[in-house]
Amino acid sequence: FCHNNVCYGDRPMSTLKVENIQHTNGTNAMTIDSSGIVSKPATPSWILLGIPNNIGSGDVIGWGQQSFDPGTQSQTNGGVTFSGSQTIQVPKAGLYQINLVFKWRAAASSEIYMLLQGSTDNFSTSYAHGADSNNGYIIIQEFHDHGTEWITNSWSGIINCTANEYLRVKQSSSVSITVPNNDANGGMWSGYYIG
Repeated sequence: FCHNNVCYGDRPMSTLKVENIQHTNGTNAMTIDSSGIVSKPATPSWILLGIPNNIGSGDVIGWGQQSFDPGTQSQTNGGVTFSGSQTIQVPKAGLYQINLVFKWRAAASSEIYMLLQGSTDNFSTSYAHGADSNNGYIIIQEFHDHGTEWITNSWSGIINCTANEYLRVKQSSSVSITVPNNDANGGMWSGYYIG
């Protein structure tokens, strides 16, 4: 724009001094404090702690602590919703960082597949971040032949979601999986919006 015959639209600027960035409706989108720390108070994110039940053949994973002291630590932020103990709904289209950790045990020589699925096609296919097998695209594949023992597996990746998409994690193998008796120790699922 121009004022008093001086135009500002293409002037270079080396420093922009600001404490808050807001939407036109007054909602704070970003804050920078005096030490330079940037806060984004409405970032869509979640963390689900614990798997309260063993995982049967072909089951969708149920999440959420039942008995962990001092109480439920799972949370959702920025418009993310957790429904039916099995699905997360993301509010905004874009890239999301996803992190999963499982602690389980199954009989020796069992092969276990975990899928990350989205609702854009009614959960009929999975996000393609793992091996392509007759179980669909997998995020975790586990095979061991050392007897029934505890195994810890993890997966991290970036997926592109649509607005209001539901996400879930499903076991696609034909075996049953045991999780620890303490609900808090069975696993963790977290994620957040990147942009």
